[in-house]
Amino acid sequence: MNAFFGRQKEIARIRKAVGKGNNFILSGQYGIGRTRLIRHIAALDATRRQFVFGDFSETAGKACREIYARLGLDKTRTRFKGRRYRIANRYPESERGRLVLVLDNIGKLTHQKLNFVRFLTVEGNVQIIAIAESFLPEKELFLLRAALTPVEFMTLHRLDLESVCEIFRSFSRKRTPSWSEEYIRTLAQLCRGYPLLITERLAACRRNDMEKRTDGSRNRNREA
Repeated sequence: MNAFFGRQKEIARIRKAVGKGNNFILSGQYGIGRTRLIRHIAALDATRRQFVFGDFSETAGKACREIYARLGLDKTRTRFKGRRYRIANRYPESERGRLVLVLDNIGKLTHQKLNFVRFLTVEGNVQIIAIAESFLPEKELFLLRAALTPVEFMTLHRLDLESVCEIFRSFSRKRTPSWSEEYIRTLAQLCRGYPLLITERLAACRRNDMEKRTDGSRNRNREA
């Protein structure tokens, strides 16, 4: 199942920006699939560059520790500035391309967080994909864009109805019996274009199908 049907343009644009060496800001409402989309891109480009995710809803210090640990860096470094420097200078660009650091859940930018982003950008060995919440204040978004220059910006919107229908059609083709077009459109309308709701709906359908197969197998065993 292709959970990113209808996102081909967005995927291509983000990959192109990263390939050119630009930073990227991805905004959108909760449930729109921002983080899952970036994780999908990270999987596609895994052989060409390293992606590391950090939760930027935390303080800059906690986010720095999380990223530092995921990179497997020297554990003797305990101070924020020392860790920050090692993250920014993880390895030379010639080894595997620049590190792509994904700063997730940016709903508020403190002075320390902004300085962290600026430092990473100025050092020049790290590319940043910032996943911004839709409620990030406009002033803070402006400061983030300024700190990440050169940067591209995109707001992720809900999937259109036909794209959602095609996701359910693809799932339906693997079922026996398959769903009617009317039922597919009903499911699509209930999801309202949110990838998170689509994923949850498909997971529920899979569980129901599995339960039916299990019950059918038990009934056959009893009859035998």
